[in-house]
Amino acid sequence: MKNLLKWLDRIEELITASLFLSAVIIMLYGVFMRYVLNSPQFGLLEVVSILLPWAIFIGFGRALKENHHIAVDVVYDRLPFQIKRVTAVLGNLIGIGFSIFMLISGWKIVMSELENGYVTVALGIPIWITYLILPISMVLLAIYFVTKTFRAVIGDEKEIVGELNHLEHEEYVSDEKKEVSV
Repeated sequence: MKNLLKWLDRIEELITASLFLSAVIIMLYGVFMRYVLNSPQFGLLEVVSILLPWAIFIGFGRALKENHHIAVDVVYDRLPFQIKRVTAVLGNLIGIGFSIFMLISGWKIVMSELENGYVTVALGIPIWITYLILPISMVLLAIYFVTKTFRAVIGDEKEIVGELNHLEHEEYVSDEKKEVSV
């Protein structure tokens, strides 16, 4: 299972980086063509408006896995370990529910757009391709929420407390400031 998650992580990283880099290159090309050569290119904005959301949505799972999401944990850091454990399990279960809800909703949107047959104005790209990232990203997010839930249930300290407790970090930083000022 661990190897599968590592493989998935590498694939996600490669896809996210490729999509983001492609979008940046296309934007730079568009700016160069428009403002340097005075020859604007048709349809570049549509391509970028598909690539960037795909890169961002795939990044959701990676952010969750690596705990790079926004967290307000002033109270959480002061809780006893067992209460943190229960809180982590409940929070991740809510995350699984959210992922499943968004997966189903996203799939309905994709199917609706597929039936409608709408395409983008400039290049004629089917709109359902744009929305396909929602169910894909929610599957990835659900996988990471399930993994985090399992780790919290078994009491994995890194999952519950984190790599570096924020209170310890604050103490470390304040100790460094004292050493510098002395």
